[in-house]
Amino acid sequence: SEGVVRLLRVVDRGASEPSLAYRIKVHDSAVSGLAFSPSGLMVASFSNSDGKLFFLSTGMTPGSDPRALFFTRAVPEQVTCMTWAGRDLPEPGNENCDGVLLLGLANGELMSVQPPTLDTQVALDMELQKQDIPSRRMRLEYPLENIVALPRASEESPQVVVTLAADKKLKRFVLPQDAAGWGGPTGRPRAADSETPATQKRVGVISLSGNHAYLVCGSSDGSVSIRSAMDWKGGGGVLEQLMHDCYMGGVTCCEFGMSSDYVFAGGKEGAIFILKVEGLDLTHEIPTPPLYMGNSELDLDAYDDPDEMDVIEQQKNVVAGQSETTSLASKNEARRHILQLKDKFQRIMAKNEQVPPLEKLEYKEFIIDYELQKMLEDDGKQKVGEVQAEVNADNLKKDCIADRIKDECWHAMTQQGQFIAAFKSGLEVCNFPLRDHSALAAK
Repeated sequence: SEGVVRLLRVVDRGASEPSLAYRIKVHDSAVSGLAFSPSGLMVASFSNSDGKLFFLSTGMTPGSDPRALFFTRAVPEQVTCMTWAGRDLPEPGNENCDGVLLLGLANGELMSVQPPTLDTQVALDMELQKQDIPSRRMRLEYPLENIVALPRASEESPQVVVTLAADKKLKRFVLPQDAAGWGGPTGRPRAADSETPATQKRVGVISLSGNHAYLVCGSSDGSVSIRSAMDWKGGGGVLEQLMHDCYMGGVTCCEFGMSSDYVFAGGKEGAIFILKVEGLDLTHEIPTPPLYMGNSELDLDAYDDPDEMDVIEQQKNVVAGQSETTSLASKNEARRHILQLKDKFQRIMAKNEQVPPLEKLEYKEFIIDYELQKMLEDDGKQKVGEVQAEVNADNLKKDCIADRIKDECWHAMTQQGQFIAAFKSGLEVCNFPLRDHSALAAK
């Protein structure tokens, strides 16, 4: 529920307990779906809460480690189901891709996403824009609850998928190999190539056997059914068994065993049933996966911290730390270079003081950067001009105020500043200023 993806190491096919090989937080909240690529070298993770589709490397090849590769926000709707399929006419530059990812969307569309290869270089923020990741979309008649992809017979054969739709039917679609055949989000709804009733209630899960010949279907009504993945109307029909309590939520997951002679079904009530399959030819060779993972000391039962930073936030902190380190190193290098120039200049000045007067250089002759000198002079002239203009404006304002005061208190009087002074006593008698009303009377 905290957006954490865990990769478990299973050794000897269950002979020993699984161990935690890798743990990483890639989403802000709960993970809605996970799907391994056909080769097992990549895993896709999606969260309907943050809308991010993440691609991770499983590190199943020698010399590589599990790690987050990149993510995209190009998925337009909430995802109801997802699975990987084989390559389908890869775009130029993606000829070595590990198949395509098929997504069932809540608005009733089927979306195909072709991720880049494992060695693709992405930006530091790990995000792929919509134009960087080819995708196709197709409208369907009903939203999909689950989807599985059948193996392709050859590179030229079309991709066939089996889906469990919202109308409680199993449907088989033969996907177009060209982009125009998908129709896009505004095309006409695509009908299934074949369909058959599957469950009594809407929600259900489906899974393929190891040899991709049989299909197991679990329903929220508590039933588990097994049928042919290719021929729904012929053969031995359908084997069905009621296992889980429908009032508690029915079946939540079901899978064939490694040897395909058992079916494991988990229910909402917490019970796991094991169904022994008889009368079906499900034998096949179990390939040895190219699994390579180093020893890990991670605790499988450790709790997830809700305040833990996801991989994007961790990457941002790493980039910020690198930028700070690089900036500090650049500052130290610049400081060292300036100190070297200062020491060299001081030695030149000391040597200039020791030469004869005729050979001594004046201080201004040490200027060698005439462009900088001219730039500083022009900058100084500009600043002087700005200050001069400011002083002139201030003086003009003061002169205007002074003229107005003279007009009101000096020129408007009948007599301006007259007085009588005594020669012997030194007393002075000033006239009483009277405003001249003749100009006002004339007006």
